[in-house]
Amino acid sequence: MDEVGRIEAAKRLKQLRGKTPQQLIADAIGCSKMTISKYERGVIYPDDGNRKALAAYYGLAVEVIFPELERRRA
Repeated sequence: MDEVGRIEAAKRLKQLRGKTPQQLIADAIGCSKMTISKYERGVIYPDDGNRKALAAYYGLAVEVIFPELERRRA
């Protein structure tokens, strides 16, 4: 994933989380709070499993949260 894609995803994830504690989301998807923090800062990009878990947590399609993946495939 390129830097722009990571930054876009980071902003989107932070917006979706709102005031929900990072730890709550981390526990729900099976990763650490630090991992959620890194996703939201654009340091790392979620792997396929965590993208699916985040989408399920938020009740959205993976492509809605991570549209940059679709642009990359096109």
